[in-house]
Amino acid sequence: MKVKFILFITSLFVLSACTNSAASSESYKVGLPEEFSPAMLEFLATYSMPMYSTIHKQDEDGFTYSHFNVENNPERIDYFITSKKEVANHFASLIQSDNQETRFNELTKDFESVMEPIEEYPEIELGEDNLLTLRSGDKETSIELAEKFNWNPEDELVVSIPRLSDKSIFLLLKNTDASGENRNGYILLSKDLTSSFVVGNRDSFLKNLNNGELNEFKDLLLLNEQYALIPGDTHILDYENKTTHDLDATKNKISRDGKYVWLGGNKESLKKGTHQLQRTEDYIAGSEDYYAEIQLDYDDITDELQIESAGVDASRIVYFNEGLVILYLRFNSAITGTAGTTNVIFELSEDQENLTFYLADLGLQ
Repeated sequence: MKVKFILFITSLFVLSACTNSAASSESYKVGLPEEFSPAMLEFLATYSMPMYSTIHKQDEDGFTYSHFNVENNPERIDYFITSKKEVANHFASLIQSDNQETRFNELTKDFESVMEPIEEYPEIELGEDNLLTLRSGDKETSIELAEKFNWNPEDELVVSIPRLSDKSIFLLLKNTDASGENRNGYILLSKDLTSSFVVGNRDSFLKNLNNGELNEFKDLLLLNEQYALIPGDTHILDYENKTTHDLDATKNKISRDGKYVWLGGNKESLKKGTHQLQRTEDYIAGSEDYYAEIQLDYDDITDELQIESAGVDASRIVYFNEGLVILYLRFNSAITGTAGTTNVIFELSEDQENLTFYLADLGLQ
């Protein structure tokens, strides 16, 4: 039987430079919010997508998905749309559920029932010998991927669309049979297929970005007016200074949108003590300005739980995006085995002075 806990975390939240900051107050609540925020709805939709899918923010009302359908012959990209209202209604029963982990799993498995197919984007098919065919209206073009990227025609490929705009599409090709830098290939194309650009690997991609050859597709790459990020990568291009920066993802955790860096967030287990979050541009500049500081005191957690525990033996970030963080904590038994687990859910907002930590075991690890 899984033990559920009331979790207490002493936290300091900094909304400006740490040298000129004020501590926030915080509260703790077992369970989920009475109403899902936009950031929480985005997480629920993102986590519930079928395998080989990518979510795209459509507008204030809902999301667009792209899904690589490997069951179709030939394999293809399908597109779907789901409104935020439909996501909220679908997961409404989760809030008051007596067993939130079980209910969460049931609802995520049934999420395709609220995904509505759409056909406003180009048809993309992956046929025999890794021939990629693109169609939009009366226009059709094909790309022999094996020849373009020096791959074998029999290699297993996964096609995804990590970025999508009103005018352009970013295709990421992953070769599961290749290794090193040759695993990935990139194709940028206009929605009407009137222009496209094929890039062989990350180094050549960064070079093309640097010399301005990809300016037509900036809307797919820009984090802001100065920096660009390759989807699925941790190298940032500084347009202004024509330099490239590695965000050191072996140690640091990059938010899904690329806008924030959790210093030390990718270590095997989150350390006890203070954790700093920075905007990506502040990290690159070597600044000591922190977007947020969070204090995790596992001794206090164990004391407040009043359980026979040797402390937290596993702790990590399971979701980190603009506006929302979800952690996983596992408590070690004082005698043997595990005393229990929980997820910690909290929102980040620049104008938020009071933090609420929602403590719900959704089974996220």
